[in-house]
Amino acid sequence: MSSRLTTAGGAYVTDLKARTLLAPLDFFISLSPSNLADVFESRSIIEIEIVRKAAVNATPDDVEALNGMLAAHEKVLTDPVGFRILDARFHSQLSEIAGNSVLERIAYGLYNMGLDIRRRATENVALIRRSLGEHTTIVRAIEAGDSTAAATAMAVHLAHIEASTRAVIEEDVAAFSRRGRTSD
Repeated sequence: MSSRLTTAGGAYVTDLKARTLLAPLDFFISLSPSNLADVFESRSIIEIEIVRKAAVNATPDDVEALNGMLAAHEKVLTDPVGFRILDARFHSQLSEIAGNSVLERIAYGLYNMGLDIRRRATENVALIRRSLGEHTTIVRAIEAGDSTAAATAMAVHLAHIEASTRAVIEEDVAAFSRRGRTSD
């Protein structure tokens, strides 16, 4: 158990689970053009290590669950909302298989940063198809117990996520600039 002070001066008791202790990180950091590279560098460090560990730790049941997720992904290739739900579950499942609760919580926080921007990026069906292909490559590497291939596949996947996120942010900045010029 752990106790914390509230901003109102009171205290409350929490458990000592990593998810609870690291929850304030979700509020401390938010995605912006100025920290995009740092956020994705952090996400890469964490998620690449997660898939390395998942490739070592995965049981046949874990691989079966991941393959089930891939099959479900096939059914939502034109459904951005369904894709986002499955994508979040996929990344969460990888963290769970890795077996490190602190990495899991940090990955969760980083995944959720800028989710509103990611929502817009994943409206693109081509991006959804590419993500499925990348997820499949990650799962095949985990299934083979190849931590190096899993890490490489995750690095490629995260680079594409960063690029599509950056594109949405750049579109937002350009739109804001156009609005600013037309309101003069």
